[in-house]
Amino acid sequence: SLMIDQVGDDSLLVLRRNGDMAMYANGTRSGEVPRLLWKHARLLDRVYEVAQDDRTVVVAGRARRTSSLGDVLDQPSVVVIDSVTGDVITEFVPASGEDVRWVKIAPTGLVLLGTRSGIEARLLADPGRVYWTSFDRLHRGTGRDRVAVFGNRLVVVRSATTMSAIDLGSGQVVPGRFELPEFDLGEESTVCLAISADADGV
Repeated sequence: SLMIDQVGDDSLLVLRRNGDMAMYANGTRSGEVPRLLWKHARLLDRVYEVAQDDRTVVVAGRARRTSSLGDVLDQPSVVVIDSVTGDVITEFVPASGEDVRWVKIAPTGLVLLGTRSGIEARLLADPGRVYWTSFDRLHRGTGRDRVAVFGNRLVVVRSATTMSAIDLGSGQVVPGRFELPEFDLGEESTVCLAISADADGV
């Protein structure tokens, strides 16, 4: 299947689930079709998630790679790409060794990954090194609609009424109660469907 995502005001990223991807620039004249900037064929064998900012594209999925012993490994993989040139900056396996469920890029320069075991953060300036991890049981198995970057925090839905605010600098949960206000729900059982923040994380 085909996925498209706008990158800033002037670029458009087009991906297939099979790992094909291409970046286009907006036409400078009225009626001009977008112009191809760069492309990759089968960069991953399967694409699950993608996130980007003005300089970086982060793609998560699965890839078959050959080990130093010659064994072919089918493993989770995250690829970091320069969105301007299309150059691959680095590729790594998540610290948990598990498939990525969601990817977020924070304005502070962090890439955030959610897996079955929890959350990990890496600096975009040094994505090959883990910056912090949070394997709290209440942060395990989160989905993309249950997390949002909000200022210098990552907000995570923990239950129908409770959320966590994780400090992006330390990976620690900000102390204090963070709950939804009380509503007159009657007899209806409810859950928090989604949370969101704008493009600047505010």
